[in-house]
Amino acid sequence: MIIKGYKTLSGTLMSPLRIGNCAYIRHEAGYTRTSRVIAIKSVSREEILFETQNTNYRLVPEPVSEGAESHSIMSLAA
Repeated sequence: MIIKGYKTLSGTLMSPLRIGNCAYIRHEAGYTRTSRVIAIKSVSREEILFETQNTNYRLVPEPVSEGAESHSIMSLAA
């Protein structure tokens, strides 16, 4: 029986979380590319719980700053 590690990160998903794909997470220390996602356990505003081949993750989303939110909207409008 393989016992997986457990990681908690505060950050932002850089692409949609999909089973079979790696997750890309931007956080204070840089970027993390996970192994392939095998299960998405829970998604809420407070946390995202998912399992990869090697690790169980708890991602606490970082709040979006007003400047970043405005920039995203302006990029979509251009």
